[in-house]
Amino acid sequence: MIPKFRAWIKQYKKMDNDIGEMYFEDGEFKYIGDDVHYKRLPEHVILMLSTEIKDRNSVEIFEGDVLEIQGIKMIVKFGSYKYLETSKNNGHILGVLYDGLGFYVECINAADPDNISPFEPETLKNSQIIGNIYENKELLDA
Repeated sequence: MIPKFRAWIKQYKKMDNDIGEMYFEDGEFKYIGDDVHYKRLPEHVILMLSTEIKDRNSVEIFEGDVLEIQGIKMIVKFGSYKYLETSKNNGHILGVLYDGLGFYVECINAADPDNISPFEPETLKNSQIIGNIYENKELLDA
């Protein structure tokens, strides 16, 4: 599997959905695409990794996308996270806090304090991308 990225170019406020390839030489980042050269990834470029999952409209889901499913909006993120798993046992609700690493979603309009969840591909295939955190900042308002 070759990771696929898109890039938000801050200085131009533009999403580059087809960055082509990233090139490295001697373990050092060299450039993105055909002719843009950098010694390191510039601060004005934010890379977003593909989840390799498509939403219900067959649109590829990337880190930074805002999804909606059953009226709940969520941001796709990548990194380390904590999440709470609850279960009932003999009339008691038990909760276990887990550490995770990888893709996860953070709900932005859910009242439940447990608003971070592991990335569940089968569930999120029923979601719809409604924007992303860079081009659609208005979606971040709950």
